[in-house]
Amino acid sequence: MTERSPALVAVVLGAAACSAAVGAAAENRPGKARAGEGRTAERRVADTVRTLPTKKKLVALTFDAGSDRGYTKRILRVLRREKVKASFGLTGRWVGENRKLTRRIANRGHTIINHTYSHSSWTGRSAGGGLTNAERRRELKRTDRLVRKVAGVRTKPWFRPPQGDYDAAALRLLANRGYDYNVLWSTDSLGWAGLSASAIVERCLGQLRRGAIYLLHVGGQSQDGPALERLVNGLKRRGWGFATVREQLR
Repeated sequence: MTERSPALVAVVLGAAACSAAVGAAAENRPGKARAGEGRTAERRVADTVRTLPTKKKLVALTFDAGSDRGYTKRILRVLRREKVKASFGLTGRWVGENRKLTRRIANRGHTIINHTYSHSSWTGRSAGGGLTNAERRRELKRTDRLVRKVAGVRTKPWFRPPQGDYDAAALRLLANRGYDYNVLWSTDSLGWAGLSASAIVERCLGQLRRGAIYLLHVGGQSQDGPALERLVNGLKRRGWGFATVREQLR
């Protein structure tokens, strides 16, 4: 894949910043949400999390899978060789098409996050017309049921919204359905936007912070898979360790 122009990446960065601002407004709170925010005495809502609640030198590698299997096998080999556990946001459709890989992810101790069934935007902010509450409930239930059938694990209490799109109604629905955490990210690798493997590593290491949650993708259209080994080694050389959302968000 050829690297996109700096102008395109700038546009993507601007769109990401806009989406984050809209999400914060939907929660009726200024600025970015932090771990532990979101639940009120008046109405229970899911916590929106962009960093892990830790003071240790730990980061979370999270991989979204909603299109092709891409570099999934390669990613799992690197994680096993480097003795690193990660978190995977899987759509139900991807699980249905990649049952062996889903079982391998679960059997190796990685965390599975509910990433909806169809990967449709819940609000329509990024694409499409959005989903009704009934459609959102069906997507959650269908994906969790399929993951349980295929891999024998639950996706609750972790959810990741497609394109990062959510609203106040989504946070209430998630909590009511047993999803306590709306898991976003502190750093998007932008592999999906065409960054090269070297640029991905540089970007992720440049935004290193305690509790960082990295958004990566397994698909073949992104160079996140080829960048992974260099990223993991770069983090280890700097004295950083790894955690999953299951370990930090219970």
